[in-house]
Amino acid sequence: MICRNCPHYCEIKDAQSVGKCGVRKLVGDEILPANYGEITSLALDPIEKKPLSRFRPGTFILSVGSWGCNMTCPWCQNEAISRGPVQCSVMSPKEVAAKAVELSGRSGNAANVSWETLNIGVAYTYNEPLVAPEFVRDTAKLVREAGLVNVLVSNGMADPKIFESLLPYIDAMNIDLKTGDPEKYKSIGGNLDTVLANIKSAAYFVGTSKGITDENERDPQDKDDPDAKTGIYSTRTRSILNFKRSPEEVARIGRSCHVELTYLVVPGFNDTEEDIKQAAKLVAEIDPRIPFHVTRFFPAADMKNVMPTRIDVLLRLVEAAKQYLTDVIPGNI
Repeated sequence: MICRNCPHYCEIKDAQSVGKCGVRKLVGDEILPANYGEITSLALDPIEKKPLSRFRPGTFILSVGSWGCNMTCPWCQNEAISRGPVQCSVMSPKEVAAKAVELSGRSGNAANVSWETLNIGVAYTYNEPLVAPEFVRDTAKLVREAGLVNVLVSNGMADPKIFESLLPYIDAMNIDLKTGDPEKYKSIGGNLDTVLANIKSAAYFVGTSKGITDENERDPQDKDDPDAKTGIYSTRTRSILNFKRSPEEVARIGRSCHVELTYLVVPGFNDTEEDIKQAAKLVAEIDPRIPFHVTRFFPAADMKNVMPTRIDVLLRLVEAAKQYLTDVIPGNI
């Protein structure tokens, strides 16, 4: 059976097999996440840590992580959980939502809550949350019903149809844009077109389940569509990438999902002015006002022996990105 959760479209042959993410497996006649409800980290973080600089600044959010990832970045800052499985506790969506409500000061169990750090919602983060969109969806619905917000921190490497299905429940997100080079994306297990399509889908989302889909687009699962036999939803990805909406139109309509992006400057991978200009141009084609975090690399995972990004290099790349984008934010300095 083919897993359609992300652009890898892994073949899951039997109950002992998993996809490249290490998470999705065959259960009966369905492909489901092995990490559903398995929590490796639960912390009340400043919203700026996600990072989100233009969404509810100064607030705190309950941050929830599991294990698993569908990319293979050798610099991963969360290597221990991204390459799981690891030891974890188990929480149901109802329990996560209840904890979020408790920390918000809205429940009768809030006696020990600090009023200086009241929680605004739940952030799905640390590992790649979209390897288990089922858990994100089930939890986010309950969090939204409780009057709190949902934040997604993701690599954006989900099938566009899966990604769009979550947008009605997500209030803000930060997506990692690793590079503007398609071949470099492939080298770390990613797909640039998919990530850009999902950035655009979120940036243009205006609060309907239909999102930005062209009404004349063919059903991606139509048996007569040749892409259904190979790329599954590649038709939809192209449709989103070809969709045009001016910044003026976005401003007039308004957004239902706040979007910020992070570009981690990795020495030897994407640390030249040419590299960041390539990425910034792609973002500007979607909306030049999207907040764009240019952040400093620190040694981790398979790159523990690489020196951190030089601050002068980081600041030079910030200025290069500003040639195309209006809100460029240096980070990890």
